[in-house]
Amino acid sequence: MLTALSTYYSSLFAPTGDPELASVGACRAVVRHLLQQPGSPGVIDLQPLDTGSAFYTCMQAALRAEGWWVDTYFCFGNWHLQVGGRSFDTYYPNVPSRLRNTIRRGRKKLDNGGAWSLEVQAEPGPALEAAIAAFDTIYRKSWKVPEPYPDFVPGLCRTAARKGWLRLGVVRLGGVPIAAQLWLVRDNRALIYKLAYDEEFKRLSAGSVLSAEMMRRAIDDERVVDVDYLTGDDGYKADWMSHRRERRGIVAFHPSSLQGLSSAARHFAGRAWARHRAAHASAAAAPAPADETS
Repeated sequence: MLTALSTYYSSLFAPTGDPELASVGACRAVVRHLLQQPGSPGVIDLQPLDTGSAFYTCMQAALRAEGWWVDTYFCFGNWHLQVGGRSFDTYYPNVPSRLRNTIRRGRKKLDNGGAWSLEVQAEPGPALEAAIAAFDTIYRKSWKVPEPYPDFVPGLCRTAARKGWLRLGVVRLGGVPIAAQLWLVRDNRALIYKLAYDEEFKRLSAGSVLSAEMMRRAIDDERVVDVDYLTGDDGYKADWMSHRRERRGIVAFHPSSLQGLSSAARHFAGRAWARHRAAHASAAAAPAPADETS
């Protein structure tokens, strides 16, 4: 089985180079080359992919042309903001009034709660290490599931800082870290990678206050053209973003291999069973017709 070089943390997979240069012919050549290798795969699974890319379309066509059985599947929703040359002051009124009021009240609560600070670390050094430690502390006190690989995020922060991509924001109240966000800025795009707040301080809305400031800096100071929430359909993301798209996967089975045949049988039978159950549930939920009386 051949799988994409993607992990739990991956928000997008694509071939190296410009994926828009992909063609059906080039993808067919890659597929044929794979079949010529010893131990060639009977199953190919690539995800998460941009459904609007040439690679997504061409790879499916190439696999089918080479005799593979192909299907696609949903990975996750992706919310993003097309800045369109706006300033933050022009963008912000489009944020729901409910959220703007939450941010205004949150800043007032922070002001009344004592000395508070908001910092954004971007460079290697002791201040960054303190911010990474603060992020870890906040994450462990948040609603988030513990990181499956606890060394990954600190390593990402240090690598991104060396490359100039990192924007690690932290809000502290009385010196205590209560909210943090990990953003990456590259190629005129801001990527919101991780965020969390301490549940004990939820009423202060420090996370929303931090989001507004990070957004302001990305739009006004960094002059990004796109802000991307990456993975997931969490409700709060729609408040900040303007568009939603889907990331999907491609799975393909080669019918001449035992692995391909057996995996295809399980996959397509499972899809058919899921459709049957959904149709049955829909029919069961439909209201019964009213009795007719003469």
